[in-house]
Amino acid sequence: MAAPWLVWMVAGCGGGTGVTTDPGTTAIPAPTCAGEADAALPELQATFDAVTAGVDPAPIRVVLDDGGNGSLQLGLHPGALAVLSGDTGVHVATTTIGKGRVVAFSGQDFLSSGDRSTLLGEPDVAQLLRNAASWAGGGGDSLSVLADNDAVGAVLTQGTGHSVQIPPVVESAGLRQILDWSRSSIRGHDVLVVQINEWGTLKVDDGDLPALHDFVADGGGLLIAGAALHWSWWLSDQGPAYPGDALLAEAGITWTRSLQSDLTGARLAFDSAATPEVLWCAYVSGDPVAAALQPRVAPLFVDAHARGRDAEVQAGLARLVAEAPHLPAAADRGSAKLAADVGAELHGVAWPAPHPWAVDFPGSVPDAAGRVAMSVRVDTTMVRSRPLGAYAAPGDRVTVTVPPEHAEMGLVLRVGDRYDDLRAIESIDTWNRAPRLYSTHPLTAAPLTVGTGMGGVLYLEVPDDFAANNVTVELEGVVPMAVFVQGQTTAAAFAGLLDAGAPRAIVGAADGIQMVVAAEAAKGADPEEVTAFWGPFYDSHADLAQEPAPRTYASHWLFDPQVGFGYANATPARIDFPELATGWALRTETGNEDWWLFGHEMGHQFQTSDWSGGDVTEVCVNLWSMVTLNGVIYGGGDHEMLGHRTGPVDHAALLGSTWGQADLFGKLELYRQLVDVFGWETVRQVMASYYDDAYPRSEYGSFMDGFALRFSAISGHDITPFLAAWDYPMSAETPGTVQSWALPEWLPPGW
Repeated sequence: MAAPWLVWMVAGCGGGTGVTTDPGTTAIPAPTCAGEADAALPELQATFDAVTAGVDPAPIRVVLDDGGNGSLQLGLHPGALAVLSGDTGVHVATTTIGKGRVVAFSGQDFLSSGDRSTLLGEPDVAQLLRNAASWAGGGGDSLSVLADNDAVGAVLTQGTGHSVQIPPVVESAGLRQILDWSRSSIRGHDVLVVQINEWGTLKVDDGDLPALHDFVADGGGLLIAGAALHWSWWLSDQGPAYPGDALLAEAGITWTRSLQSDLTGARLAFDSAATPEVLWCAYVSGDPVAAALQPRVAPLFVDAHARGRDAEVQAGLARLVAEAPHLPAAADRGSAKLAADVGAELHGVAWPAPHPWAVDFPGSVPDAAGRVAMSVRVDTTMVRSRPLGAYAAPGDRVTVTVPPEHAEMGLVLRVGDRYDDLRAIESIDTWNRAPRLYSTHPLTAAPLTVGTGMGGVLYLEVPDDFAANNVTVELEGVVPMAVFVQGQTTAAAFAGLLDAGAPRAIVGAADGIQMVVAAEAAKGADPEEVTAFWGPFYDSHADLAQEPAPRTYASHWLFDPQVGFGYANATPARIDFPELATGWALRTETGNEDWWLFGHEMGHQFQTSDWSGGDVTEVCVNLWSMVTLNGVIYGGGDHEMLGHRTGPVDHAALLGSTWGQADLFGKLELYRQLVDVFGWETVRQVMASYYDDAYPRSEYGSFMDGFALRFSAISGHDITPFLAAWDYPMSAETPGTVQSWALPEWLPPGW
């Protein structure tokens, strides 16, 4: 039975055209998927039976200790079939490319070498892999397999006649351990077993993806696994898209950026109602869809749009808007997952109404707000994210164009801000806002149509190596937005745009601190005063870091009603603060500002590998907190640390402190002792030495040893006895190196 809000559609799936019962409503063709979907079911059933033969319906009995598995999303492809799935999503699926067969696994644990895997040794998972290889290879008993590693090879040869070879490593450097998946290497084999990445190590080069695709299209078999979230954390600079997605997108399978550690509830089950075409047909027709299956509808929206089935997309969006639960919403609720994923992943589609969560955050646009065309000239010598002074209203489509000469040069349009993606955080069980609020889109010569149900600020992302000083961006259908840039915008012009309709505003400096705040909050602030206050704060951090050249990008600050990781967190691209910090940042409150919060998180953006790693990361970042609070907020001198344990350091009380027993703030006392005696200027010189050819790393080291060596050399005192007393983790060779310099030994007063 069609839902009441779909009475103007022909119920059910089949040929024909929708009949309009309301003269003011445009007729929409009914879906035409039922016949095709039903015809595919026998073959899909046979596939399921072959892949699951002899395997327990609940094949996973252990909880992963590494949280390494995401899930798979299935699109509208006739061969796409969920094989192993549950509340945590789809974890094994089959599909086809041309003449060939594919079995995809949702995470690295199914195929990894065993160093961090707990699934490859599970007997039923092992049998599932053997079945998958046999089905992908066409059912042969003696297949030639080229497999990622020996552990997979041992599983596939057990009780079979398969022969397995391991491709050689052709590149091993940094985060890349690339195996040879070239055309010449894979030629002659029946089945390939490919692991895209294992944690933060990339194992497939993008240049080999065409060879892998063609191998399958010509009739070969492929087993493939990886962790898309880990790729996004550590490897996203290796290519424009997750390699697994790039390889299988046309075949209806992509990987989610999420992690689940407990897959024990996943089951092997064939459900004809869950096959993509049948499920999509039911949803857009208004028929009942089980709560457990609703999250699987989200990628079908994206795929249907890509296939030009926009009448169905509009019907589906009308249903989603009507059925999305109110916030806060349980993260495991099927309708909430569906609303979250469609809001995040469906781009460039005009919604029949804004996503209902947009009004909660980041905000709605009044119906009366005008949509305009704008031409924005962007200074691209300032790289990374440049706000365009425009907002995409929730549910709207906007058009963006760059000149042909600047296309294909790495420019990216971003819609929305990089707040934490709450979908990827297993510990969060309730969403107080839409869990993902941004999308990115490469800019080409053709006009780009973008927009989401949530809307958002529009940014131009400029790569570091962009080969032009400026670019003109043409925008259509956008809402003007208030952006104050120190030295470029007047306070009056900024205030004049706060009522234009955009719910967000930006206040800051092009190359300093840049804050995205609610437009209503910005009305109570003087942007000149705000940026004048934060300028010295930023400069203090930069002064301590002693980077050899001024930065050409801003420290981008967000204020979030639900921070996902910790109280606040930082990446090079942005800092995610709690929403309550907005007032402190805009200086609308006095007496309770958490200056340490701001200093600490921005300090992370100035940390290098020499000052981060292990437990040092959260210790050393507070050097930036201390120096800025001391000098900027409280006016302290070179040997003071006002704002943190104000007063002289009690060296005698610290005698007997050890690095291993101290907590994070206890470890910070080691650095306070050095500042108390040698001053902040010495610390600055130490930081500068990492960029100074007079202090080569071959002699003065890096990281922990580098600090001991460099501080000793620059202070003119051997501090290794002091560090040894603290049981500071330096190498055994470091004290001897410093002793060879014949510097006077130093210990704190009273030690």
